[in-house]
Amino acid sequence: MDDGLKNMVLTATEPGSEPRLKSDLLARQLGVLGPYVLQAIIGEGGMGAVYLAEQTEPVQRKVAIKVTRVDLSSGHRLARFESERQILATLKHPNVAQVFDAGDTSEGFPYLVMEFIDGLPIDAFADQQHWSVAARVNVFLQACAAVMYAHQHGVIHRDLKPANLLVENIGQTPTLKLIDFGIAKLAAPVPGSQTETGRTVGTPAYMSPEQAEGDADIDTRTDVYALGMTLCKLLTGLLPMSAWSAKSAREGHVSDHQEVMPSALLIGGPDAPVAGYPAGTRLRDLRAALRGDLDWIVMKATDPDRSRRYASVSELSDDLKRYLQQEPVLAAPPGWFYRIGKFLRRYRWQVASVMALMLTVATAAVLLVRSLQQERAALELANMQLRQHEDFNAYAAHVIGSVQPSTPGSAINLDDILRFAKDDAAVYFKDRPQTAFAVSLLVDQLVRRAHANRASASPAPATSAQPECLPATDSPADD
Repeated sequence: MDDGLKNMVLTATEPGSEPRLKSDLLARQLGVLGPYVLQAIIGEGGMGAVYLAEQTEPVQRKVAIKVTRVDLSSGHRLARFESERQILATLKHPNVAQVFDAGDTSEGFPYLVMEFIDGLPIDAFADQQHWSVAARVNVFLQACAAVMYAHQHGVIHRDLKPANLLVENIGQTPTLKLIDFGIAKLAAPVPGSQTETGRTVGTPAYMSPEQAEGDADIDTRTDVYALGMTLCKLLTGLLPMSAWSAKSAREGHVSDHQEVMPSALLIGGPDAPVAGYPAGTRLRDLRAALRGDLDWIVMKATDPDRSRRYASVSELSDDLKRYLQQEPVLAAPPGWFYRIGKFLRRYRWQVASVMALMLTVATAAVLLVRSLQQERAALELANMQLRQHEDFNAYAAHVIGSVQPSTPGSAINLDDILRFAKDDAAVYFKDRPQTAFAVSLLVDQLVRRAHANRASASPAPATSAQPECLPATDSPADD
């Protein structure tokens, strides 16, 4: 690289922004670093800079090179950089930026050659793609997976924030990469390690209260807190509180913390459109989506008292998966109505099908019972009619065997039979008054019919006119 180019290096302060020209002594010194050609500064901090470079051999590819620019006499900072190199060398995960090479420049500046992530911070990428709440939670689970992996290898990141969670499209799949382990801490420091303690390091807006105080005994729950803040930023574009107000809340003003839920951060009219979400999303829609489960999850993850947070990133991840699957989340206050409601929402189609089936079965049962009742009533009616028929036959035999003529010595006629049948019915059926009444009605009908038949069969009365006599005929003459 010639002197003019060494003096003017293309730089970019944020991924995806337009490059700008900046004078940089270190860039002039490191115009070419072995097989790497520096092209632009893609990030700067107190410890150094990150350069976009082109690797020329043994393979040709873009890489990111992180070089410390601190004074060589700053022993603790050099030790921190060396610690980062050792940490990254042990982490092999698809959601953690991969380390390709490491070394020192001729001037003694240590450097790291890492995978170049051509992506955006997680919140910026989500807004650019107009992701829904569910899509944002799904990609956030990749961040949880990366941090869980680091924790399993004894590494606490301590600087989790959207800028260190870059998302790029690999093929058509959004893939998250966790970067910048510059202030990471070993959960169980090994002999000879020089993890800095007693100092406030990290990004204030995302660090936990105990980290903000410089506690030496911070554990993985500090990353849980930072992830909770990042999730809130991802969902709302805002932060519920700074680390310093969280510190104040932990000292006694916990109620202030409880009031600032993610859904409560969304200020504006209910019909106001929400930038960064799918077209047509209104503020009331986003509030409704966050209210409840996601509010509770973020508040539990960012509780100022770490004993009330999720005990691990794994617990946070599991709760987010429960949210996506419409299962009750651990962060929710206990209650049967909540759990039943989640069950109904999760299995709404199955519940609807079961309800429809139960309604069909109930309707069929009602119709069956009604049909059985009708059949039973018809059977009872038939049995009653049969008993009445048998009773009538038995009574008819009784009447014929017991009737006496009205005039001694005369023959028994129909009137005698009918009269006896009517008078004796009440005695014969004394235990069954309804049957006696029915017999009495039947006999009355027979009596009326008999009288009607007699009236129609009676001869017409004789007339008073005498029949005309025929003329007498002459007797034959005697001869």
